[in-house]
Amino acid sequence: MARNKSTEQIIKSEKLTIFALSNILIIPKESVRRKINILIKKKILKFTTKSGVTFGENIEVFRPFGKKEMISLSNFLKILKKNGALEQLLELKEKDFSL
Repeated sequence: MARNKSTEQIIKSEKLTIFALSNILIIPKESVRRKINILIKKKILKFTTKSGVTFGENIEVFRPFGKKEMISLSNFLKILKKNGALEQLLELKEKDFSL
């Protein structure tokens, strides 16, 4: 229960804004706004100035996909760890890719 309570506190104290999403995704604010509006019309997301961007009533449609993707990611990371490649991956820096 403590985990849920802290999650609720975070949701109440912090809100996800279109501007924040734009910065996180490194795409223009207007593009984020248009994409969010599409998801709002489909009731996948909601937006209010008080709460910011939150899940809509149709988000449940995507939950099985999220679970499947997380299991796939977990299996992939286990394989990397087993082969000793996970640590190398975690240590990568942007300069490692510079030519």
